[in-house]
Amino acid sequence: TIAGQISLILQNHNYNMTHTQNTLSFEHALQDAFLCLEDGCEKLLVGAADEHIGILDNISEKIGYKNIQLTSGASFFILSNKSSRVRVLNAASFGLFNSLSERAEDFFSESKIDLRGVDLILYSTLNENNADEILSLFEGIPMLNFEKYSGIYFTNSAFAMHFAIDILERGRKQFNGMTIDIKRVLICNNLNSQNLGLILLEKVET
Repeated sequence: TIAGQISLILQNHNYNMTHTQNTLSFEHALQDAFLCLEDGCEKLLVGAADEHIGILDNISEKIGYKNIQLTSGASFFILSNKSSRVRVLNAASFGLFNSLSERAEDFFSESKIDLRGVDLILYSTLNENNADEILSLFEGIPMLNFEKYSGIYFTNSAFAMHFAIDILERGRKQFNGMTIDIKRVLICNNLNSQNLGLILLEKVET
C-alpha cells in the first residue's frame, strides 16, 4: 500500500493503517486520525490515493458504476492539535443510510453548528438522487461540484478537502459574478448512493 511505502521510505515504524471502505475510505482515515490525536499523537500524515488500473473498470461496473471513466488522484495532509490556518471541525461516514437529511442534521448537531451555518458546499453530481437532496437541503448556499476538477475516483473527497483548504485560506470565492466570504466549507461525499461522507472545515481567524 501507499502508506506502507511511505513508512519504509521515511523509516517510520509508528502506527500505520490503511482503510479500504469503498467510497468512505478517506473519511474513515480522518476519523482514525482524530482518535490518534485524542490518544496523544502530535502529528499524523493522513491521505488517500487511487490509481486507475484496468481491473477497476470491471469492478466498478459490478458495483453500479457503468459507463464511467475512472481516473487517478492522491491528496495528503498533516493533522495535529496545534493551531493552523484551517480546522477540521468534524468528519463522519454513514453506510446504508435511509435519509441524507437526517444524517446531515445529526452531523451538524454533533458539530454544534446550525445546518445553515456554512458558506460553501462541495459535492458530487454523479449520484443524481443524493445530489438533488443536497441541493434541496442546502438551498441558497453556494455549491460546487468538485468532480469537475478531480475526476471520478473512490477517494476523491480527499481532493475536495484539499480544494476546500485552498478556498478557506484565500477566504473568498466568486459565484455568479459576486465575491463572497468563505469561513466554513462542508464536503458531501455522495459518490455512492448507499454511502455518505461529511467533512466540515473552518477557517481559523488570526
